[in-house]
Amino acid sequence: ISRQARIRHAMIRFVPELCDRELGLPKNFTFPERVVASPHLIHSMGFAGDYSGHEGCVNALSFDPSGTLLVSGSDDATVKVWSHASRKCICTLQGHVTNVFATSFFPHRVDADGFDLLSGGNDSTLHHYQVRNDLAFATVYHDHSKKILRTSINPLEPDLFLSASADGTVRMFDIRCQYPDATTLKLTPKHGTTLYEAAGLTDDDAIVPQALGGGLTSSFRAATRMPSARTLCLDFNQDPTAPPPTSVPVTQPSAPGETRTREPEQDRPGTRQRVGLFSVEFNPLDGNTFIVSAADGNVRLFDLRKIDGANPYRSCLNVYRNINTMDPAACEMTGCSWSSDGQKIVSSALADAIYIFDVHRNFAQELHLDYNDSPAKRRHARFLE
Repeated sequence: ISRQARIRHAMIRFVPELCDRELGLPKNFTFPERVVASPHLIHSMGFAGDYSGHEGCVNALSFDPSGTLLVSGSDDATVKVWSHASRKCICTLQGHVTNVFATSFFPHRVDADGFDLLSGGNDSTLHHYQVRNDLAFATVYHDHSKKILRTSINPLEPDLFLSASADGTVRMFDIRCQYPDATTLKLTPKHGTTLYEAAGLTDDDAIVPQALGGGLTSSFRAATRMPSARTLCLDFNQDPTAPPPTSVPVTQPSAPGETRTREPEQDRPGTRQRVGLFSVEFNPLDGNTFIVSAADGNVRLFDLRKIDGANPYRSCLNVYRNINTMDPAACEMTGCSWSSDGQKIVSSALADAIYIFDVHRNFAQELHLDYNDSPAKRRHARFLE
């Protein structure tokens, strides 16, 4: 069937929808939701063009607010900016030395003179690129210890952003602030390994394979500054039953050039096995609530105003998960996103399905579920029933 025939068929199917809307007939979904989800509309779409230039898998895409620019991140360790109209690459940014997993524009810093970008990748670093009139600078944040899979810019205060990492932490940064652990670099066409060469290491020495969580090797981390407690928002490595911390187990360097040290996370009191994080996203309608998807099979809702000691288990406002499985960790929640009206959450689960949740429903309360129970305890309870 031709594309023109598919379009005509789709339009015929939309006529009853328009009539029902005019008559005010009740439907389970709004008219725009039904149109967007219609297979007839999807079938009417055709190939419009492609963007050629990356030498590896493309992992991240994001438009600027006007829709005229597109930024992409790839396994070739580059961040590219494209003109949507011409499909041509207008800028290639170096800096990462391995896979780039997250890219986005700072919406308030896109103008005729240039733009600001944010990226994160397998090397556990966040890059804030500032591109203005043929000059490019990058502020590099080293606070995470494992690969960074997602970032989210605050919709109301776009100078703030969150990042989620396989190290089990969510961190928050303000690009207006100066962080002692950050490094600012002037980018050149050949830039990309300066930080590693400065430490006398090669890329192979510095980067842990992605399958093992990514990040920097212990030898390279010993030659650089350690993460700052200042940026820590949530730490999923904490024990859900642990009391609030009385102090932060991080020591500041007492002399210039001295290495920052801290206790290993797995050896600190009140910590448990690492829970990797896949995604974080602000509610598009406010700058306080956000969601996080994790490898334990849960999507959690938080409010920045109600964070309790960086402990996600005490700070969580709601949990969304597949309640039909005894062990949700077997179906890792690999992504989550808000609907445009902030009323629904869509999430994808590894080896499972795609779920849509009503933000306001709390299944733990409705069904009297205890999400802190272990899978073994839940299996035993169902057996006794």
